[in-house]
Amino acid sequence: MSSKNSTNLAYLFFRGYYANIKDPEKLNKEAEKDYAQQLERINLQLFGASLATHGGSAWPANADLTEPPFFQFQLYTTYPGLFTGAGTSHETGALGEIKMGFQFDYTSGLPVVAGSTVKGCLRHRLGQLLLAAKEHPGAVKTYLADRCRPFSTLPEAHVKVALEALIQATFAGPAHPYRRDIFFDAFPVESKNVHTRFLGRDFITPHGDNPLKEPTPLQFMKLLPGVAIRFSFRLHDFSWEAGAFTLPAADKKNLFYRLLQDWGLGAKNRNGYGRLKPQVHDWETVQTGSLPFGQSTPSASPPGKGPGKSQSQSQGKARDHATERKESEKPVSSGTLQVGAVYTVRIVQHIQGKKGMRVTFRLPGRDYEFKRTVPDVSQYPIGSEVKVKIHSLGKLPQEVQCEFVV
Repeated sequence: MSSKNSTNLAYLFFRGYYANIKDPEKLNKEAEKDYAQQLERINLQLFGASLATHGGSAWPANADLTEPPFFQFQLYTTYPGLFTGAGTSHETGALGEIKMGFQFDYTSGLPVVAGSTVKGCLRHRLGQLLLAAKEHPGAVKTYLADRCRPFSTLPEAHVKVALEALIQATFAGPAHPYRRDIFFDAFPVESKNVHTRFLGRDFITPHGDNPLKEPTPLQFMKLLPGVAIRFSFRLHDFSWEAGAFTLPAADKKNLFYRLLQDWGLGAKNRNGYGRLKPQVHDWETVQTGSLPFGQSTPSASPPGKGPGKSQSQSQGKARDHATERKESEKPVSSGTLQVGAVYTVRIVQHIQGKKGMRVTFRLPGRDYEFKRTVPDVSQYPIGSEVKVKIHSLGKLPQEVQCEFVV
């Protein structure tokens, strides 16, 4: 693989990943292990990518689309992240490979949320509101008015018809192409994670039809929490019934802004992925981990000036940086947790399932989850710090059995 293409993550994921592809069925155990290590080196290159290095080349991510009829806003991904492109094929059956696809921009190599995805998501959400308006127009009007002020002037009896006309005008559009609303691709423009990392790994464990079957973990790639995504549009004013109800383009942008916060977008939405909000806290981001692939610790000296220290001091500092990087690159696994020990952790997610509550908590370097029935989950709100006692470690690195310590 040439150095020209090695920095393009789309090329690395779809082409470079299988540059030396081998048939898994024809490999012995030793060769299979070597091939898995080869794939893991590419995985680490993807997961260690820095937005400071790879960003800046995508349009319209850095285009100044702020003058009407162009509008922009940005929202941050929240835990556990954003997953898009699941339908793209990316599997050969090899051990250690990323089993599911991901959506990249071909030119820049950056992750991208296609404009058609943004458009389809908003169309679907407004369509759900339209269905609800048939029986509950008052509730739908209240919901819309709270998020977009012009809806407060719309009579309750006209909510359904006006909303239907808005959907038709926005997503089907007038015959003239220059009067249609356009939904541009959305790109990551900022990362609050360590070393501005923006990609991470995750796993799903499907059981199939048999809930007692031993699951096979499937690895996939996601956009990490704490990554800002910039959404860009070309929007036009909407008018219904000769001005009986008008929705200026700026208010339409604000409506989209609130709908994406309320509903999110992307795959695995019901499991918490794809949730967006205007700001994130440090505890919601990844603040530990190795330096981006192929980068060294940046110097604190101003550009063009020496450090002003002796050569021996500089060499000693370089050794310290090398030691720091070596330590930070040690993998964090469930083996670092001690059975019987008590840890102070931060709650980052809790999801109610059919068999109880799945709670996820964070320790430096990794998120862990456990399943149990929590009588009153309000005692453990997201973001709170609690103490847990570890009873046992699960088969997967992120699974543990533990209990809250009061």
